[in-house]
Amino acid sequence: MCGFPRLEQVTEDGVDTEELGGVRTVVDDVTTLDDGELLTFRVQDGGAWVLEWDREATYTVTRYDLATGDVVATTPVELDWDGASETFSTDTFEVAPDGDVYLLDTLMQRRDVLRVAPDGATVWSTTIPENEHTAGGLLDLYGTVRWPSGPGDVVGVQEAGEVLHRLSGDGELLDTVPFVGGVLAQLPDGRALVATDERDGDVRSVDLVAVDEELEPGLHVGASWQRGRPFGVPRVPWLDDATGVTTGPDGDGLLVAEEALGLRWYGDDGVFRGVWLDTHKDLEQPFALWERTPVLRDGTDGDAPYYVLTHGEEGGFAITEITADRMAYQLGAPVKLNAANEELFGGLGLGAGLLTDRPYGVFPDGVEPRVVAAFDDVWGERADTYRLRYQVRGDPRVWDAVVGEERLVDLPADGGEVALELPPTRPGVYEVDAALVETATGEAVSGACLRYTVAAPGSALDPAQLADGADWGGAGPLRGVQLAVQLGVGSHRTQLDFGALVPDPTGDPDPDGIVWDALPNAAFEPDVEEGESRPRSTRSPSSPRPPSSRTRPARCSRSSSAPGARPSGPRSTPGPGRGGRG
Repeated sequence: MCGFPRLEQVTEDGVDTEELGGVRTVVDDVTTLDDGELLTFRVQDGGAWVLEWDREATYTVTRYDLATGDVVATTPVELDWDGASETFSTDTFEVAPDGDVYLLDTLMQRRDVLRVAPDGATVWSTTIPENEHTAGGLLDLYGTVRWPSGPGDVVGVQEAGEVLHRLSGDGELLDTVPFVGGVLAQLPDGRALVATDERDGDVRSVDLVAVDEELEPGLHVGASWQRGRPFGVPRVPWLDDATGVTTGPDGDGLLVAEEALGLRWYGDDGVFRGVWLDTHKDLEQPFALWERTPVLRDGTDGDAPYYVLTHGEEGGFAITEITADRMAYQLGAPVKLNAANEELFGGLGLGAGLLTDRPYGVFPDGVEPRVVAAFDDVWGERADTYRLRYQVRGDPRVWDAVVGEERLVDLPADGGEVALELPPTRPGVYEVDAALVETATGEAVSGACLRYTVAAPGSALDPAQLADGADWGGAGPLRGVQLAVQLGVGSHRTQLDFGALVPDPTGDPDPDGIVWDALPNAAFEPDVEEGESRPRSTRSPSSPRPPSSRTRPARCSRSSSAPGARPSGPRSTPGPGRGGRG
Protein backbone atom coordinates (compact mmCIF):
# COMPACT_ATOMS: atom_id res chain seq x y z
CA MET A 1 0.00 0.00 0.00
CA CYS A 2 1.85 3.04 -1.28
CA GLY A 3 2.11 5.68 1.44
CA PHE A 4 0.74 3.44 4.20
CA PRO A 5 3.65 1.74 5.97
CA ARG A 6 1.33 0.54 8.74
CA LEU A 7 -1.33 -1.69 7.23
CA GLU A 8 -3.59 -1.31 10.25
CA GLN A 9 -4.37 2.14 8.82
CA VAL A 10 -6.34 0.50 6.01
CA THR A 11 -7.35 -2.84 7.60
CA GLU A 12 -10.85 -3.35 8.99
CA ASP A 13 -10.71 -3.63 12.79
CA GLY A 14 -14.29 -4.84 13.33
CA VAL A 15 -15.25 -1.86 15.51
CA ASP A 16 -18.79 -0.54 15.14
CA THR A 17 -18.32 3.20 15.58
CA GLU A 18 -22.05 3.72 16.20
CA GLU A 19 -21.66 1.74 19.42
CA LEU A 20 -18.59 3.66 20.57
CA GLY A 21 -20.41 6.81 21.61
CA GLY A 22 -18.24 9.67 22.76
CA VAL A 23 -19.87 12.28 20.48
CA ARG A 24 -22.56 14.43 22.09
CA THR A 25 -24.51 17.50 21.02
CA VAL A 26 -24.33 19.96 23.91
CA VAL A 27 -26.39 22.76 22.32
CA ASP A 28 -28.52 22.17 19.23
CA ASP A 29 -28.14 25.70 17.88
CA VAL A 30 -26.09 28.54 19.35
CA THR A 31 -27.31 31.24 16.98
CA THR A 32 -29.53 33.74 18.76
CA LEU A 33 -29.62 36.64 16.26
CA ASP A 34 -31.98 36.67 13.28
CA ASP A 35 -29.57 38.47 10.97
CA GLY A 36 -26.33 38.20 12.87
CA GLU A 37 -23.04 36.43 12.38
CA LEU A 38 -21.51 33.70 14.50
CA LEU A 39 -17.89 34.63 15.26
CA THR A 40 -16.24 32.14 17.62
CA PHE A 41 -16.49 30.55 21.06
CA ARG A 42 -14.46 29.71 24.18
CA VAL A 43 -14.74 27.01 26.86
CA GLN A 44 -13.64 27.19 30.48
CA ASP A 45 -14.50 25.49 33.77
CA GLY A 46 -17.55 23.64 32.48
CA GLY A 47 -18.96 26.55 30.49
CA ALA A 48 -19.00 27.71 26.89
CA TRP A 49 -19.11 31.37 25.78
CA VAL A 50 -20.37 32.02 22.23
CA LEU A 51 -19.69 35.34 20.49
CA GLU A 52 -22.11 36.74 17.88
CA TRP A 53 -22.26 40.06 16.04
CA ASP A 54 -25.28 41.94 14.65
CA ARG A 55 -23.19 43.19 11.67
CA GLU A 56 -23.25 46.72 13.06
CA ALA A 57 -22.07 47.66 16.54
CA THR A 58 -23.48 45.15 19.02
CA TYR A 59 -21.96 41.88 20.16
CA THR A 60 -23.83 39.17 22.05
CA VAL A 61 -22.06 36.71 24.34
CA THR A 62 -24.16 33.72 25.36
CA ARG A 63 -22.90 31.45 28.12
CA TYR A 64 -23.93 27.78 28.23
CA ASP A 65 -23.52 25.03 30.79
CA LEU A 66 -21.52 22.27 29.04
CA ALA A 67 -23.10 19.56 31.16
CA THR A 68 -26.73 20.44 30.41
CA GLY A 69 -26.62 22.77 27.42
CA ASP A 70 -28.69 25.33 29.32
CA VAL A 71 -28.21 29.08 28.87
CA VAL A 72 -26.53 30.57 31.95
CA ALA A 73 -26.27 34.19 30.84
CA THR A 74 -26.75 36.42 27.82
CA THR A 75 -24.53 39.49 27.62
CA PRO A 76 -25.18 42.26 25.07
CA VAL A 77 -22.21 44.53 24.37
CA GLU A 78 -23.39 47.71 22.62
CA LEU A 79 -20.55 49.82 21.23
CA ASP A 80 -20.90 53.51 20.51
CA TRP A 81 -21.49 54.04 16.77
CA ASP A 82 -22.70 56.94 14.66
CA GLY A 83 -24.53 54.69 12.18
CA ALA A 84 -22.35 55.75 9.25
CA SER A 85 -18.74 54.92 10.09
CA GLU A 86 -17.17 51.70 8.86
CA THR A 87 -17.77 48.62 10.99
CA PHE A 88 -15.90 45.35 11.27
CA SER A 89 -16.04 42.49 13.75
CA THR A 90 -13.05 41.59 15.91
CA ASP A 91 -13.67 37.82 15.53
CA THR A 92 -11.94 37.25 18.87
CA PHE A 93 -12.47 37.69 22.59
CA GLU A 94 -11.24 36.23 25.89
CA VAL A 95 -12.95 35.03 29.08
CA ALA A 96 -11.81 35.95 32.59
CA PRO A 97 -11.88 33.40 35.45
CA ASP A 98 -15.03 35.00 36.88
CA GLY A 99 -16.90 34.89 33.56
CA ASP A 100 -16.28 38.48 32.46
CA VAL A 101 -15.19 38.90 28.84
CA TYR A 102 -12.41 40.98 27.28
CA LEU A 103 -13.33 42.54 23.94
CA LEU A 104 -11.79 45.01 21.50
CA ASP A 105 -13.58 48.21 20.44
CA THR A 106 -11.99 49.76 17.35
CA LEU A 107 -15.05 51.53 15.90
CA MET A 108 -14.82 55.21 14.97
CA GLN A 109 -11.01 55.27 15.41
CA ARG A 110 -11.16 54.00 19.00
CA ARG A 111 -8.38 51.80 20.39
CA ASP A 112 -10.11 50.43 23.46
CA VAL A 113 -10.01 47.16 25.35
CA LEU A 114 -13.16 46.46 27.37
CA ARG A 115 -13.86 44.16 30.28
CA VAL A 116 -17.58 43.43 30.37
CA ALA A 117 -19.53 41.71 33.16
CA PRO A 118 -22.21 39.05 32.46
CA ASP A 119 -24.96 41.67 32.93
CA GLY A 120 -23.48 43.84 30.15
CA ALA A 121 -21.92 46.45 32.43
CA THR A 122 -18.48 47.71 31.42
CA VAL A 123 -16.09 46.92 34.29
CA TRP A 124 -13.32 49.01 32.74
CA SER A 125 -12.16 50.42 29.42
CA THR A 126 -8.50 51.04 28.58
CA THR A 127 -7.25 52.97 25.55
CA ILE A 128 -4.07 51.73 23.90
CA PRO A 129 -1.90 54.71 22.84
CA GLU A 130 -0.98 55.12 19.22
CA ASN A 131 2.59 54.25 18.21
CA GLU A 132 4.81 53.91 15.15
CA HIS A 133 2.85 50.83 14.05
CA THR A 134 -0.52 52.61 14.06
CA ALA A 135 -2.02 53.28 10.64
CA GLY A 136 -5.41 54.57 11.79
CA GLY A 137 -7.46 51.65 10.48
CA LEU A 138 -10.07 49.38 12.02
CA LEU A 139 -7.65 46.46 11.93
CA ASP A 140 -4.63 48.12 13.52
CA LEU A 141 -5.57 46.22 16.68
CA TYR A 142 -6.62 42.69 15.84
CA GLY A 143 -6.35 39.50 17.84
CA THR A 144 -6.24 38.83 21.56
CA VAL A 145 -4.71 36.30 23.93
CA ARG A 146 -5.02 35.69 27.68
CA TRP A 147 -2.57 34.20 30.14
CA PRO A 148 -3.59 33.38 33.74
CA SER A 149 -1.14 35.15 36.03
CA GLY A 150 -1.45 34.47 39.74
CA PRO A 151 -4.70 35.98 41.05
CA GLY A 152 -5.41 37.87 37.83
CA ASP A 153 -4.88 37.84 34.08
CA VAL A 154 -2.52 39.20 31.48
CA VAL A 155 -4.38 40.13 28.31
CA GLY A 156 -2.47 40.62 25.08
CA VAL A 157 -3.65 42.69 22.11
CA GLN A 158 -1.83 42.41 18.79
CA GLU A 159 -1.06 45.38 16.57
CA ALA A 160 -0.03 45.28 12.91
CA GLY A 161 1.56 41.86 13.31
CA GLU A 162 4.55 43.57 14.93
CA VAL A 163 3.91 44.24 18.62
CA LEU A 164 1.83 42.97 21.54
CA HIS A 165 0.24 45.33 24.07
CA ARG A 166 -0.12 43.67 27.47
CA LEU A 167 -2.73 44.69 30.04
CA SER A 168 -3.51 43.42 33.52
CA GLY A 169 -6.88 41.98 34.45
CA ASP A 170 -7.57 45.33 36.15
CA GLY A 171 -7.09 47.27 32.92
CA GLU A 172 -3.60 48.60 33.60
CA LEU A 173 -1.45 48.88 30.47
CA LEU A 174 1.68 46.94 31.43
CA ASP A 175 3.96 47.20 28.40
CA THR A 176 4.35 46.85 24.65
CA VAL A 177 6.71 44.16 23.36
CA PRO A 178 7.85 42.94 19.93
CA PHE A 179 5.54 40.21 18.68
CA VAL A 180 5.84 39.20 15.03
CA GLY A 181 3.01 37.19 13.52
CA GLY A 182 -0.51 36.40 14.60
CA VAL A 183 -2.04 34.12 17.24
CA LEU A 184 -3.64 31.16 15.49
CA ALA A 185 -4.87 29.49 18.70
CA GLN A 186 -4.14 29.06 22.38
CA LEU A 187 -3.44 25.66 23.93
CA PRO A 188 -5.10 24.54 27.19
CA ASP A 189 -1.89 25.16 29.18
CA GLY A 190 -1.86 28.80 28.05
CA ARG A 191 0.78 28.60 25.34
CA ALA A 192 -0.12 30.73 22.34
CA LEU A 193 0.52 29.39 18.84
CA VAL A 194 2.01 32.22 16.82
CA ALA A 195 1.97 31.91 13.02
CA THR A 196 4.43 33.85 10.84
CA ASP A 197 4.55 34.15 7.06
CA GLU A 198 7.61 35.59 5.34
CA ARG A 199 8.51 36.06 1.69
CA ASP A 200 12.12 36.32 0.59
CA GLY A 201 12.26 36.70 -3.17
CA ASP A 202 10.66 33.61 -4.68
CA VAL A 203 10.66 31.65 -1.42
CA ARG A 204 7.80 31.67 1.06
CA SER A 205 8.47 30.48 4.62
CA VAL A 206 5.79 29.80 7.23
CA ASP A 207 6.29 28.87 10.86
CA LEU A 208 4.20 28.03 13.91
CA VAL A 209 5.76 28.56 17.33
CA ALA A 210 4.27 28.01 20.79
CA VAL A 211 5.13 30.80 23.24
CA ASP A 212 4.37 31.09 26.95
CA GLU A 213 3.43 34.14 29.03
CA GLU A 214 7.04 35.30 28.97
CA LEU A 215 7.00 34.88 25.16
CA GLU A 216 9.63 32.15 25.41
CA PRO A 217 9.40 29.87 22.36
CA GLY A 218 8.86 26.14 22.59
CA LEU A 219 7.26 23.85 20.05
CA HIS A 220 8.25 24.86 16.51
CA VAL A 221 7.12 23.53 13.13
CA GLY A 222 7.60 25.14 9.74
CA ALA A 223 7.55 24.83 5.98
CA SER A 224 8.92 26.62 2.95
CA TRP A 225 8.38 26.40 -0.79
CA GLN A 226 9.05 28.12 -4.07
CA ARG A 227 6.43 30.68 -5.03
CA GLY A 228 4.92 30.79 -8.49
CA ARG A 229 5.03 27.03 -9.06
CA PRO A 230 3.30 25.82 -12.24
CA PHE A 231 -0.22 24.48 -11.89
CA GLY A 232 -0.20 20.83 -10.79
CA VAL A 233 3.24 20.92 -9.13
CA PRO A 234 3.04 19.81 -5.48
CA ARG A 235 4.61 21.43 -2.42
CA VAL A 236 5.20 20.32 1.15
CA PRO A 237 2.14 20.16 3.46
CA TRP A 238 1.16 23.05 5.72
CA LEU A 239 -1.75 24.31 7.82
CA ASP A 240 -3.27 26.33 4.97
CA ASP A 241 -6.90 25.80 5.97
CA ALA A 242 -6.54 25.57 9.75
CA THR A 243 -9.37 27.20 11.71
CA GLY A 244 -8.31 26.05 15.17
CA VAL A 245 -5.60 24.09 17.00
CA THR A 246 -5.38 22.39 20.39
CA THR A 247 -3.46 19.52 21.96
CA GLY A 248 -3.78 15.98 20.62
CA PRO A 249 -4.83 12.88 22.55
CA ASP A 250 -3.06 12.56 25.92
CA GLY A 251 -1.84 16.13 25.42
CA ASP A 252 0.56 15.01 22.71
CA GLY A 253 1.17 17.11 19.62
CA LEU A 254 -1.28 19.36 17.80
CA LEU A 255 -4.86 18.60 16.78
CA VAL A 256 -5.85 20.85 13.88
CA ALA A 257 -9.36 21.65 12.63
CA GLU A 258 -9.29 22.18 8.86
CA GLU A 259 -12.00 23.86 6.83
CA ALA A 260 -14.23 21.46 4.86
CA LEU A 261 -12.08 18.47 5.86
CA GLY A 262 -12.14 17.53 9.53
CA LEU A 263 -9.39 17.04 12.10
CA ARG A 264 -5.70 16.22 11.59
CA TRP A 265 -3.20 15.22 14.25
CA TYR A 266 0.52 16.04 14.17
CA GLY A 267 3.20 15.29 16.74
CA ASP A 268 5.14 18.03 18.52
CA ASP A 269 7.83 17.39 15.91
CA GLY A 270 5.42 17.85 13.00
CA VAL A 271 5.11 14.16 12.12
CA PHE A 272 1.71 13.24 10.70
CA ARG A 273 -0.17 11.03 13.17
CA GLY A 274 -3.74 10.67 11.93
CA VAL A 275 -6.87 12.22 10.51
CA TRP A 276 -10.61 12.17 11.23
CA LEU A 277 -12.61 13.36 8.24
CA ASP A 278 -16.00 14.96 8.80
CA THR A 279 -19.06 14.63 6.56
CA HIS A 280 -17.61 17.10 4.07
CA LYS A 281 -15.42 14.18 2.97
CA ASP A 282 -17.06 11.10 4.49
CA LEU A 283 -20.84 10.95 4.84
CA GLU A 284 -20.63 8.15 7.41
CA GLN A 285 -19.08 10.43 10.03
CA PRO A 286 -21.20 11.90 12.85
CA PHE A 287 -20.68 15.63 12.24
CA ALA A 288 -19.69 18.39 9.83
CA LEU A 289 -17.44 21.04 11.32
CA TRP A 290 -18.47 24.66 10.99
CA GLU A 291 -16.07 26.10 8.43
CA ARG A 292 -14.51 28.55 10.95
CA THR A 293 -14.65 26.50 14.13
CA PRO A 294 -11.93 26.55 16.75
CA VAL A 295 -11.17 23.21 18.41
CA LEU A 296 -11.01 23.57 22.20
CA ARG A 297 -10.46 21.51 25.35
CA ASP A 298 -11.83 22.23 28.79
CA GLY A 299 -8.77 21.59 30.95
CA THR A 300 -5.20 20.36 30.63
CA ASP A 301 -5.75 16.72 31.63
CA GLY A 302 -5.13 14.13 28.95
CA ASP A 303 -8.74 12.97 29.19
CA ALA A 304 -10.24 16.46 28.87
CA PRO A 305 -13.00 16.46 26.24
CA TYR A 306 -12.90 18.36 22.97
CA TYR A 307 -15.43 20.95 21.82
CA VAL A 308 -16.15 22.15 18.28
CA LEU A 309 -18.88 24.05 16.46
CA THR A 310 -20.70 21.87 13.92
CA HIS A 311 -23.57 22.21 11.48
CA GLY A 312 -26.79 21.44 13.36
CA GLU A 313 -29.14 18.70 12.22
CA GLU A 314 -32.01 21.19 11.92
CA GLY A 315 -29.88 24.08 10.67
CA GLY A 316 -27.85 26.57 12.64
CA PHE A 317 -24.69 25.63 14.49
CA ALA A 318 -24.27 23.26 17.41
CA ILE A 319 -21.69 22.82 20.15
CA THR A 320 -20.46 19.24 19.89
CA GLU A 321 -18.47 17.43 22.57
CA ILE A 322 -16.03 14.63 21.70
CA THR A 323 -14.44 12.54 24.43
CA ALA A 324 -10.67 12.08 24.47
CA ASP A 325 -11.05 8.31 24.02
CA ARG A 326 -13.27 8.66 20.94
CA MET A 327 -10.90 11.25 19.48
CA ALA A 328 -7.86 9.01 20.04
CA TYR A 329 -9.58 6.02 18.43
CA GLN A 330 -10.94 7.90 15.44
CA LEU A 331 -7.64 9.58 14.56
CA GLY A 332 -6.05 6.16 14.22
CA ALA A 333 -9.05 4.23 12.95
CA PRO A 334 -8.84 2.32 9.66
CA VAL A 335 -9.96 4.33 6.65
CA LYS A 336 -11.82 3.40 3.49
CA LEU A 337 -9.24 4.18 0.87
CA ASN A 338 -10.01 5.12 -2.72
CA ALA A 339 -8.48 7.26 -5.45
CA ALA A 340 -10.59 10.26 -4.47
CA ASN A 341 -9.50 10.44 -0.82
CA GLU A 342 -6.06 8.83 -0.84
CA GLU A 343 -4.16 12.10 -0.51
CA LEU A 344 -6.16 13.05 2.58
CA PHE A 345 -4.89 10.16 4.69
CA GLY A 346 -1.13 10.13 4.14
CA GLY A 347 1.79 12.48 4.61
CA LEU A 348 5.23 12.53 6.19
CA GLY A 349 4.56 15.62 8.26
CA LEU A 350 4.34 19.40 8.26
CA GLY A 351 7.00 20.86 5.99
CA ALA A 352 8.10 17.43 4.73
CA GLY A 353 7.10 15.60 1.57
CA LEU A 354 7.92 14.03 -1.78
CA LEU A 355 8.19 16.51 -4.65
CA THR A 356 8.72 16.69 -8.38
CA ASP A 357 8.96 19.85 -10.46
CA ARG A 358 6.80 18.53 -13.32
CA PRO A 359 3.02 19.19 -13.42
CA TYR A 360 1.13 16.04 -12.43
CA GLY A 361 4.45 14.20 -12.25
CA VAL A 362 4.62 13.72 -16.03
CA PHE A 363 8.14 13.62 -17.50
CA PRO A 364 8.00 14.17 -21.28
CA ASP A 365 10.05 12.15 -23.73
CA GLY A 366 13.70 13.03 -23.27
CA VAL A 367 13.36 14.51 -19.75
CA GLU A 368 15.13 12.57 -17.02
CA PRO A 369 12.79 11.89 -14.04
CA ARG A 370 13.70 13.51 -10.73
CA VAL A 371 12.00 13.09 -7.36
CA VAL A 372 13.18 14.61 -4.09
CA ALA A 373 12.25 14.34 -0.43
CA ALA A 374 12.05 17.91 0.87
CA PHE A 375 12.37 18.92 4.53
CA ASP A 376 12.00 22.34 6.12
CA ASP A 377 15.07 23.52 8.04
CA VAL A 378 13.21 22.81 11.32
CA TRP A 379 13.56 19.12 10.47
CA GLY A 380 17.30 19.45 10.92
CA GLU A 381 16.64 19.20 14.65
CA ARG A 382 15.13 15.74 14.04
CA ALA A 383 17.80 14.42 11.70
CA ASP A 384 19.09 12.07 14.40
CA THR A 385 15.58 10.90 15.35
CA TYR A 386 14.22 9.84 11.96
CA ARG A 387 15.42 8.44 8.64
CA LEU A 388 13.62 8.15 5.31
CA ARG A 389 12.89 4.72 3.87
CA TYR A 390 11.66 4.49 0.29
CA GLN A 391 11.10 2.15 -2.63
CA VAL A 392 10.22 2.89 -6.26
CA ARG A 393 7.85 0.49 -8.03
CA GLY A 394 6.53 0.41 -11.58
CA ASP A 395 3.12 -0.60 -12.91
CA PRO A 396 2.43 -4.09 -11.43
CA ARG A 397 0.16 -4.95 -14.38
CA VAL A 398 3.03 -5.38 -16.86
CA TRP A 399 4.82 -8.70 -17.14
CA ASP A 400 8.25 -7.37 -16.07
CA ALA A 401 7.20 -4.75 -13.52
CA VAL A 402 9.94 -2.60 -12.03
CA VAL A 403 10.53 -3.25 -8.33
CA GLY A 404 13.30 -1.05 -7.01
CA GLU A 405 15.53 -1.72 -4.07
CA GLU A 406 14.34 -0.51 -0.66
CA ARG A 407 16.65 2.27 0.44
CA LEU A 408 17.29 4.11 3.70
CA VAL A 409 18.69 7.66 3.73
CA ASP A 410 19.47 10.25 6.40
CA LEU A 411 17.48 13.45 6.78
CA PRO A 412 19.50 16.55 5.85
CA ALA A 413 21.12 18.03 8.96
CA ASP A 414 20.07 21.57 8.03
CA GLY A 415 16.90 20.76 6.13
CA GLY A 416 16.69 20.83 2.35
CA GLU A 417 16.19 18.25 -0.39
CA VAL A 418 17.34 14.66 -0.76
CA ALA A 419 17.39 13.44 -4.38
CA LEU A 420 15.99 9.91 -4.52
CA GLU A 421 17.52 7.17 -6.62
CA LEU A 422 15.10 6.18 -9.38
CA PRO A 423 15.18 3.08 -11.59
CA PRO A 424 16.52 3.29 -15.16
CA THR A 425 14.21 5.35 -17.35
CA ARG A 426 11.57 3.28 -19.07
CA PRO A 427 8.18 4.51 -20.30
CA GLY A 428 5.40 3.86 -17.83
CA VAL A 429 3.99 4.87 -14.48
CA TYR A 430 5.82 4.62 -11.17
CA GLU A 431 5.12 5.16 -7.50
CA VAL A 432 7.51 6.26 -4.80
CA ASP A 433 6.51 4.66 -1.49
CA ALA A 434 8.22 6.51 1.39
CA ALA A 435 8.07 6.37 5.16
CA LEU A 436 9.64 8.17 8.08
CA VAL A 437 11.17 5.57 10.41
CA GLU A 438 12.58 5.95 13.89
CA THR A 439 16.34 5.70 13.80
CA ALA A 440 16.49 3.75 17.07
CA THR A 441 13.87 1.12 16.27
CA GLY A 442 13.29 1.21 12.51
CA GLU A 443 9.56 1.52 13.16
CA ALA A 444 7.60 3.51 10.59
CA VAL A 445 5.71 6.51 11.98
CA SER A 446 4.27 8.13 8.83
CA GLY A 447 4.20 7.60 5.08
CA ALA A 448 3.70 9.33 1.76
CA CYS A 449 3.23 8.28 -1.86
CA LEU A 450 4.15 10.11 -5.06
CA ARG A 451 3.33 8.83 -8.54
CA TYR A 452 5.07 9.92 -11.71
CA THR A 453 4.90 9.05 -15.40
CA VAL A 454 7.64 8.65 -17.99
CA ALA A 455 6.24 9.38 -21.47
CA ALA A 456 6.93 6.99 -24.34
CA PRO A 457 9.44 7.88 -27.07
CA GLY A 458 7.85 10.17 -29.61
CA SER A 459 4.98 11.06 -27.27
CA ALA A 460 3.91 14.70 -27.21
CA LEU A 461 2.39 14.42 -23.73
CA ASP A 462 3.58 17.31 -21.58
CA PRO A 463 1.07 18.96 -19.19
CA ALA A 464 3.58 21.74 -18.56
CA GLN A 465 2.84 23.04 -22.06
CA LEU A 466 -0.92 23.32 -21.52
CA ALA A 467 -2.58 26.71 -21.16
CA ASP A 468 -3.03 27.92 -17.60
CA GLY A 469 -6.19 27.30 -15.64
CA ALA A 470 -8.79 24.67 -14.89
CA ASP A 471 -12.51 24.76 -15.41
CA TRP A 472 -15.13 23.31 -13.07
CA GLY A 473 -15.40 19.58 -13.71
CA GLY A 474 -12.18 19.37 -15.74
CA ALA A 475 -9.90 21.21 -18.10
CA GLY A 476 -10.86 24.60 -19.50
CA PRO A 477 -11.82 24.71 -23.19
CA LEU A 478 -8.38 25.57 -24.59
CA ARG A 479 -6.58 23.34 -22.13
CA GLY A 480 -8.84 20.42 -23.02
CA VAL A 481 -8.24 20.83 -26.76
CA GLN A 482 -4.48 21.07 -26.22
CA LEU A 483 -4.48 17.91 -24.13
CA ALA A 484 -6.45 16.05 -26.80
CA VAL A 485 -3.85 17.08 -29.38
CA GLN A 486 -1.01 15.87 -27.13
CA LEU A 487 -2.75 12.53 -26.65
CA GLY A 488 -3.53 12.21 -30.35
CA VAL A 489 -7.27 11.84 -29.81
CA GLY A 490 -10.25 13.94 -30.82
CA SER A 491 -12.12 16.16 -28.44
CA HIS A 492 -15.77 17.04 -28.00
CA ARG A 493 -17.33 19.56 -25.67
CA THR A 494 -21.01 19.90 -24.92
CA GLN A 495 -22.65 22.39 -22.62
CA LEU A 496 -26.05 21.81 -21.08
CA ASP A 497 -28.62 24.36 -19.97
CA PHE A 498 -29.58 22.96 -16.58
CA GLY A 499 -32.06 25.73 -16.05
CA ALA A 500 -34.01 24.34 -18.99
CA LEU A 501 -33.47 20.67 -18.13
CA VAL A 502 -34.73 21.15 -14.56
CA PRO A 503 -37.03 24.18 -14.55
CA ASP A 504 -37.98 23.60 -10.89
CA PRO A 505 -34.81 22.79 -8.93
CA THR A 506 -36.75 22.93 -5.66
CA GLY A 507 -39.07 20.06 -6.62
CA ASP A 508 -38.76 16.46 -5.52
CA PRO A 509 -36.40 14.35 -7.68
CA ASP A 510 -38.53 12.81 -10.43
CA PRO A 511 -37.71 11.77 -14.02
CA ASP A 512 -40.94 13.45 -15.11
CA GLY A 513 -39.57 16.73 -13.80
CA ILE A 514 -36.79 16.71 -16.39
CA VAL A 515 -37.39 18.39 -19.74
CA TRP A 516 -35.59 15.91 -21.95
CA ASP A 517 -36.08 17.98 -25.09
CA ALA A 518 -33.72 20.54 -23.53
CA LEU A 519 -30.81 18.24 -24.35
CA PRO A 520 -28.78 19.43 -27.34
CA ASN A 521 -30.13 17.97 -30.61
CA ALA A 522 -33.05 16.34 -28.79
CA ALA A 523 -36.33 15.81 -30.62
CA PHE A 524 -38.85 18.62 -30.16
CA GLU A 525 -42.30 19.49 -31.30
CA PRO A 526 -42.45 22.24 -33.93
CA ASP A 527 -43.73 25.65 -32.98
CA VAL A 528 -46.34 26.23 -35.68
CA GLU A 529 -46.87 29.84 -34.68
CA GLU A 530 -43.19 30.46 -35.39
CA GLY A 531 -43.47 28.78 -38.78
CA GLU A 532 -41.48 25.72 -37.74
CA SER A 533 -42.07 22.39 -39.47
CA ARG A 534 -41.42 18.91 -38.18
CA PRO A 535 -37.84 17.83 -38.89
CA ARG A 536 -37.24 14.70 -40.83
CA SER A 537 -36.67 11.68 -38.66
CA THR A 538 -35.73 8.06 -39.19
CA ARG A 539 -37.77 7.11 -36.12
CA SER A 540 -40.86 5.06 -36.78
CA PRO A 541 -44.23 6.53 -35.88
CA SER A 542 -44.56 4.04 -33.03
CA SER A 543 -41.18 4.93 -31.50
CA PRO A 544 -41.61 6.54 -28.09
CA ARG A 545 -40.71 10.16 -27.67
CA PRO A 546 -38.83 11.47 -24.66
CA PRO A 547 -41.24 12.97 -22.13
CA SER A 548 -41.52 16.66 -22.82
CA SER A 549 -43.09 19.84 -21.61
CA ARG A 550 -41.09 22.04 -23.95
CA THR A 551 -41.80 23.00 -27.48
CA ARG A 552 -38.57 24.82 -28.18
CA PRO A 553 -35.09 23.43 -28.86
CA ALA A 554 -32.57 23.61 -26.04
CA ARG A 555 -29.99 26.32 -25.86
CA CYS A 556 -26.29 25.61 -25.53
CA SER A 557 -25.44 28.30 -23.06
CA ARG A 558 -23.01 29.09 -20.26
CA SER A 559 -25.83 30.79 -18.38
CA SER A 560 -28.64 29.17 -16.46
CA SER A 561 -32.07 30.30 -15.43
CA ALA A 562 -32.05 28.14 -12.29
CA PRO A 563 -30.76 29.97 -9.23
CA GLY A 564 -27.39 28.56 -8.24
CA ALA A 565 -27.33 26.14 -11.15
CA ARG A 566 -24.17 25.67 -13.16
CA PRO A 567 -23.90 24.41 -16.72
CA SER A 568 -22.41 21.00 -17.16
CA GLY A 569 -19.57 20.26 -19.48
CA PRO A 570 -19.36 16.53 -20.21
CA ARG A 571 -16.16 16.00 -22.11
CA SER A 572 -14.66 13.05 -23.87
CA THR A 573 -11.19 14.49 -23.42
CA PRO A 574 -9.40 12.81 -20.50
CA GLY A 575 -6.52 14.16 -18.55
CA PRO A 576 -5.61 16.85 -16.06
CA GLY A 577 -8.20 19.40 -15.09
CA ARG A 578 -7.87 20.32 -11.47
CA GLY A 579 -4.57 19.18 -10.13
CA GLY A 580 -2.24 19.68 -7.19
CA ARG A 581 -2.03 22.81 -5.14
CA GLY A 582 -1.06 25.91 -7.00
